[in-house]
Amino acid sequence: MKKIIFYLVLLFIVKSEIVTAQFHEEDCIYGNCKTGFGILAIKGNKLSNSPTPFHVKNIMINDPGTYYYYYKVGQFNKKELNGAGYRLSVPGSFNAQGAHAWLINIVKQNLIDSIANTCNWYEKGTYVNGLLTGKGFQIMKDVFITEADFLDGKTKGPSYSIRATRNGFFNVEKDTKTNKLKIIRGRQLYGTVKGNFCFDCQETEFIANIQGTSLARRLNLDFLNGWIIKDYDNVGKNGQLVNVNPFRALYVGNVELFRLPTVEQSSKIKEVILSNGGKYIGEVDEKGKPFGFGIMELNGADTKWIYEGFVDNEKPEGWGIIRLEDDQYEDLNVILGGFFVNGIIRNGALIKSEGSNEKVRIIFRGKDDQSIKIYNENFKDIMNGNYLKAYFAFDEKIKRWNIKREESGEKVNGYPKDVWVSLGKTIEETRKQRTIVNGFIDTKDLTIGDVVVVKGMASPVISVSGSIYYKLKNNTTITVLSGSKIQLSKHKAAEFVHTCNKCKGSGMESFTYQRPPTEKVIVNTRYETEVLDFTAWRKTITETKTYIQTYPTEQRSRPCTECNAKGTTYDLTEIAE
Repeated sequence: MKKIIFYLVLLFIVKSEIVTAQFHEEDCIYGNCKTGFGILAIKGNKLSNSPTPFHVKNIMINDPGTYYYYYKVGQFNKKELNGAGYRLSVPGSFNAQGAHAWLINIVKQNLIDSIANTCNWYEKGTYVNGLLTGKGFQIMKDVFITEADFLDGKTKGPSYSIRATRNGFFNVEKDTKTNKLKIIRGRQLYGTVKGNFCFDCQETEFIANIQGTSLARRLNLDFLNGWIIKDYDNVGKNGQLVNVNPFRALYVGNVELFRLPTVEQSSKIKEVILSNGGKYIGEVDEKGKPFGFGIMELNGADTKWIYEGFVDNEKPEGWGIIRLEDDQYEDLNVILGGFFVNGIIRNGALIKSEGSNEKVRIIFRGKDDQSIKIYNENFKDIMNGNYLKAYFAFDEKIKRWNIKREESGEKVNGYPKDVWVSLGKTIEETRKQRTIVNGFIDTKDLTIGDVVVVKGMASPVISVSGSIYYKLKNNTTITVLSGSKIQLSKHKAAEFVHTCNKCKGSGMESFTYQRPPTEKVIVNTRYETEVLDFTAWRKTITETKTYIQTYPTEQRSRPCTECNAKGTTYDLTEIAE
């Protein structure tokens, strides 16, 4: 009996290994796939072996997407593509046998170049040991078209890419004059692509017979982040485009926060070493100190932040954007933009990735009130004012970001007030209005921002852990017990923080300053068409002219003497009830 049980267990383990084992199958269905021209069919579930980004699976009638299926076509050497060739997955209406026969027939008729825009995945170029090296292009049906120089399968140098608009529009057709694909609806990006960002990039949007171009040092392929020069605007309920004179705009999370009516900038740019050891490159005042528009390093304890925008007193002052250095910036860890006073943001927008770039949180539009802090010092969330918060997640099926949750409301000293959720409500948000009896409520109904009384002392709730533990500002922790009640205080959360009366919470005093005349450069644009091997492109060329600009008197700021630049005169953790 013991032997029977042993063999049954062994058989179960073997079967489990068979089911879960990764596999990779190759079949030369035409020609010579070792040292000549051939067609190699590849099937497997080791996604690392698939050439397609996002791990695209070719879903066939008899194959419910549990593995990928693609083909290598071209000149083989040592059982790998070496020379001119293709990697593609055929349209998804075929089963495996039908796909083999269809592709062999296409290759025999020398029509393989004509099926580029119908395949689920299509890649063409020169290969070295199976990877694109040199000029080539890649197409993912209805998602993107990329034409670039490649090295070991990755883009190197300039890259041309066509992608769907943010509303999902994507349409290309062949130009009868050039015999190249041209875009009808969508976005075309030209620049050096690194990770999820296009550096020194142009983005042209095509919709409703209007073409509009954005120029920027960095353009995220899904969310615009930074200072953008635009020559078009969106109007109307359906987002039609209209061409306008070029202007500079500040974007975070595809939300326009601020725009300058011209794209002028100073032609006298200086490099200054800051008192903290960091570096500033930009406009300066007559004493050579940073003042105006520039790029500045903001060094933290463990990270280096880069600020681009308006500067005074070696701090962000006016409209600008803060980001991590390039290596970390690719993952959208934290990007913060808006209006700054003495280095503290008052209102604007924040992008923060939730562990990876597959979940992104965007908070934007704070209350435009100069007397309060909108965000806390760690750039994590809004402290005071109105806000709209949106959570995005990447949809693998359509290869686009979709909004999953949206909420709006107001915060006072970091505590939520009047929260309204329009999408993705939680159980807590749908809970019925709680019952208050003689000033007491069920402990389980507490929310962040409530002020409660413990041992005669009132303190606000600042965090909740597992709907069981409630931490107060005075470091007291309340534990929810079955049927337990707790007393709500007569005090409000706003009573625990008091702003400075002199500086109104800004930490700075104002004084009058006269900026000297400066030499300015105005950027104008014109357009040219460039025809590549596979696509025809509209490129934007910038031209400049110089003039002298004078300025009226303006207000500058210095540290407040009343509160030593703190902005608050006291910050209490508890008050006697």
